[in-house]
Amino acid sequence: MAGKLNPARRHHVVPQFYLRHWTREDGRLWIFHADREFSREAKPSEVGFVKDFHSLTGAVRADAFEHWLGQSVEGPLATAHRAILTGINQERRFPTERRTDLDRLVAYQMLRLPRMRERLIPILKEAGWGGPYDELAKSWHLDMLGATRSRVLPLVLDLLHSFHVSVLRAPVGRPFWTSDAPVVIMHEAERAQMSWRLGLGHPKAQVFYPLSPQLAVLYFRVSPSLRPDAIWQATRRQWAGMNEYTVANAAQLVFSPRLIEPDPAWMEKIRTFRAAQRQP
Repeated sequence: MAGKLNPARRHHVVPQFYLRHWTREDGRLWIFHADREFSREAKPSEVGFVKDFHSLTGAVRADAFEHWLGQSVEGPLATAHRAILTGINQERRFPTERRTDLDRLVAYQMLRLPRMRERLIPILKEAGWGGPYDELAKSWHLDMLGATRSRVLPLVLDLLHSFHVSVLRAPVGRPFWTSDAPVVIMHEAERAQMSWRLGLGHPKAQVFYPLSPQLAVLYFRVSPSLRPDAIWQATRRQWAGMNEYTVANAAQLVFSPRLIEPDPAWMEKIRTFRAAQRQP
């Protein structure tokens, strides 16, 4: 932990405990830059953060919220994450007693990202709040994560609980990738456009969340092929499709224990999709 005169500046929006599951024995992982399309290696401490993202203006300690998040949120979630993976491997199904832990893991990851804070700005403007909007959105966002007065976290947890879950096991030697926006929201009718913008309340929404390079969770309400709490072996086509959505949904970075070499055929589709998302 940083000292009082040297507060933490790297505030991780994707927890290091999560990214460590994608590291090799040397503690490093491969990173693919989705826009610039090149790969490099790094440690989890060197990626997945935004400088001073949780800093509190005027606080006695600027990194007080970051410290609280690490102790009160990330610590318990890291323990729950390990327990979920252990339960899946031991029981050969999703451990239903860990469902609440899984929902909290997914909900916090959805809510803590910079894109969530950015989405608050037009909402505040439409509601007639005065600026500066960046600081106001930051205050609302930290309150949302702290769950002191916000109803957003309970709402997201309730929505997630309305889904069934199934576990996907990656093909041998073909790891699931994850990204700096790990939770992918999909819609059956919109998959050609890889749309993640449809909300959790949509009746055909699905949520894909990699737990590790070998295991991922798929949230669904209705499926002709999936059984709740079951584990099924992903085909190579399904594996490729899930990783395709991961690249498309990333803010910038995609992570894997192996060198990431996306298929050129679907990288062209991803370029078009990502360019469209940047349009005002």
